[in-house]
Amino acid sequence: MTHIRGFIFLPLALLCGCGAVQRQQAEQIKTASHAEINACSGATKVEKWRCINAAQIRENEALHNQNMDLIQSLAAAHLRIAADQDAGRITDVEAEARHREAIASAQAEDQQRRADAGVRNAITNRLNADTTATYTDMITTGVQMMQGR
Repeated sequence: MTHIRGFIFLPLALLCGCGAVQRQQAEQIKTASHAEINACSGATKVEKWRCINAAQIRENEALHNQNMDLIQSLAAAHLRIAADQDAGRITDVEAEARHREAIASAQAEDQQRRADAGVRNAITNRLNADTTATYTDMITTGVQMMQGR
């Protein structure tokens, strides 16, 4: 599993929606999770990944990640890959490639969601500006009418 540790934390960092959690608390949560993941062991790859997934899910829930569906989907993908590995249907190298593909897919979905949210926010901001301008004009007109202009 040493070859996996280098990229196992990457999706957590990219998928983390932890804006509401104080930075120090977030670091403590991540440190505890990483220690838990490093301690994961088992007779099979599936057992190891169950342990890793549980730690990642707890971490992301504690960080109030808004993309828990992606974390759950990624966890399921890791378990399917581990099951194939345990059954001898794929090699360790093939499994690592599949793990990386699953992570890349989750990251791409996260990026798409962020881009979509950015577009929605831009539209909302534009509508808010238009509405504010309209109300400002209405108020100005009302004041002018009251002043007899």
